[in-house]
Amino acid sequence: YVGKDALERIRREGVDRKLVGIELLGSELRAEMSEYWNAYEDGHKIGYLTDAVWSPGLAKNIGYVWVPIRLAEPGNRLDIETEDGDHLEGITAAIPFVDPRKERPAGSLTSSA
Repeated sequence: YVGKDALERIRREGVDRKLVGIELLGSELRAEMSEYWNAYEDGHKIGYLTDAVWSPGLAKNIGYVWVPIRLAEPGNRLDIETEDGDHLEGITAAIPFVDPRKERPAGSLTSSA
């Protein structure tokens, strides 16, 4: 079946990267991404951002980034290079970004828990 070789390789070697959330610091993102943005750690390219958007409910920029497993935990700082060559600071985050168990009342997403 299609993908069998890839699945067998993952079973043998394990997973080497993971899609995680990222919070992008700075002003509100206004434009949509037309290309993936590169992610760097200590000047070395380590992955790429697949999507980023301003979240009005969370009052911050959020997105998804592929990173090596060693950087998959929340709290790792990355340098993100936009398609225009600008640089943003990013901090890896757990996903989903919102409260999946609905433990916080609606309207409190921007307040600290």
